[in-house]
Amino acid sequence: MKKKHVTIIAIMGLLAWSFNACEGPEGPAGTVGTDGTDGTDGTDGTDGIDATDLPPAGTFFSLAVNNNAGDMQFGSFVNYLAFDSEDADVTTNYPDAPQVVSYETPLPPEIDGSEAEGEWIGSGTVITLERITDFEKYDGQDPVGVTSVKVKAMYDESYVYFQLFWSDADESDEKDKLEYSSLAGWSKSGNEDRFYFMWPITGYPDTDFADGNGCDAFCHYDENAANGKGYMFTEFPDQLVDTWQWKATRANPVGYIHDKHLIYQDVANLTDLTKKWSGRKGDQGNDTYIENKIQSSGFPKYMHITDPDGNAGYPSFEYQMVPFDESATFSDGATIPGVFLRSPNGSGADVVTKGIYSNGGWFVEVKRLRNTGHGDDHQFLPE
Repeated sequence: MKKKHVTIIAIMGLLAWSFNACEGPEGPAGTVGTDGTDGTDGTDGTDGIDATDLPPAGTFFSLAVNNNAGDMQFGSFVNYLAFDSEDADVTTNYPDAPQVVSYETPLPPEIDGSEAEGEWIGSGTVITLERITDFEKYDGQDPVGVTSVKVKAMYDESYVYFQLFWSDADESDEKDKLEYSSLAGWSKSGNEDRFYFMWPITGYPDTDFADGNGCDAFCHYDENAANGKGYMFTEFPDQLVDTWQWKATRANPVGYIHDKHLIYQDVANLTDLTKKWSGRKGDQGNDTYIENKIQSSGFPKYMHITDPDGNAGYPSFEYQMVPFDESATFSDGATIPGVFLRSPNGSGADVVTKGIYSNGGWFVEVKRLRNTGHGDDHQFLPE
């Protein structure tokens, strides 16, 4: 706006001469001066663009689901997340890539593992899953996998939201429960249902991620299998991948996804194919759980505060965890949690979730900031 500077010159009166402490008579008022000239205005700049008014750029991603078959995963390597409508170029160039359309929402959904009427926009996309691990340990087996998952997505100026549903005959949420036997000592059993989202961060322009078959390009090399497992890592040093791992035992009860990332490993020079070579790394900060491993002594590292013979179930939490007492007496069949849960922090606490198992399947909702500001995350930013 213009700022008008007006100088008004006025003669308010004549100076009175004081002589011998006497004041003379007041003279007549002078005339009022003319208005001053306006100052020179600057030129207004062009209004900036509020990036929160723009949808994020579309991106390829990978998706996998585990049921209680452990390392047996079913997944879809190459999928595309579009915003507001399907991407015509992706439809033309990658016709086999399912597209999930994320719609702008004026009202964020409640992340509670259930869908209120009208809470989610769109009917969602059913993504067909196929077996993606093929190691010798499964020869002659026909593990039961999750063959499809339905995905919905929305966004607003601050967050992206996802909803997933898949059928699973059994709810599995007691991973690595420890059980005592007077003959065999301590052993672990049990697994959990899981799903994975994988998003490119660096070193994966969209076309490379798609042409490289998504997560299949770096996740499941048979030649890198040790003890029947294929350890995961990216193929080149500049590649970094964001992974969200929803875990029914180790994350869901505290309301967060286990947020991780994949880094490069020098495959050609691997000499010891053990877990230490895995490129899967937790994001900065605490993750969602503490493993209660059986030590070389044969005893668990921790026990529940109600032990011995407390038989605590899942979920159990860090504040209920105490060092294992090797002098404690346990009965045959007594159990101890194999994991203790805790609230994550830092970049490990980016992805909020809630999953509920009901009517033969899992219904899971997910929420994350579009821009976390963390380098170990995929950012959902405009082009």
